[in-house]
Amino acid sequence: MSLRTSHVVYNNQTVDWDIETIFDATKFDQLLGITYSVSAKFIQTYLEKFNHTKLVVGINNDAVQNAANSEINKATFKEAMAQVLKSSSTKLFDNLDEKSRDKVINHTMELQVPSIGYEIHSKFYLLKNSKTGATRTIVGSANLSQAAFDNSINQFEEILIFDDSPLYDILMTQFEDNIAPILTDYFPRELFKVV
Repeated sequence: MSLRTSHVVYNNQTVDWDIETIFDATKFDQLLGITYSVSAKFIQTYLEKFNHTKLVVGINNDAVQNAANSEINKATFKEAMAQVLKSSSTKLFDNLDEKSRDKVINHTMELQVPSIGYEIHSKFYLLKNSKTGATRTIVGSANLSQAAFDNSINQFEEILIFDDSPLYDILMTQFEDNIAPILTDYFPRELFKVV
């Protein structure tokens, strides 16, 4: 029995789309992604093709969660969080290929995380064509991982896609008004001084 674990719906119809079709960099040149987790491999394979990418990582990091659960002293907690984020962000940067690293350095690919005390579990992806104004809105349960889009993995995901929908503006407003104000850069400033 063959199960469809990644259920992709485009404009209210079930479709059999791959990741390249969902995140179509030939139709759209900008991506704003709100996700709980992302890997360097996913960025390199599917996202570096966009002219401008902004990713908000909600944050899936066991070390961060452990620090949050075990620290009582707030000053120590803030210092521990800063060290953990610095360590994990440097590791992600090192795992990126040269093209993706250049995009990060040139700020055409940005990664941000919530400030201490916040966690973002939302998952939505807003694509736009800067020339035509065409938009694509992707919402659902999928993080930016190969597993989320792979029917051979027993992980069920719902991926709902709408082109040129009013939902794009609703979620962009949600991002600008409620998410953006609590964000901080994922890559430490010191990283840009070294590279």
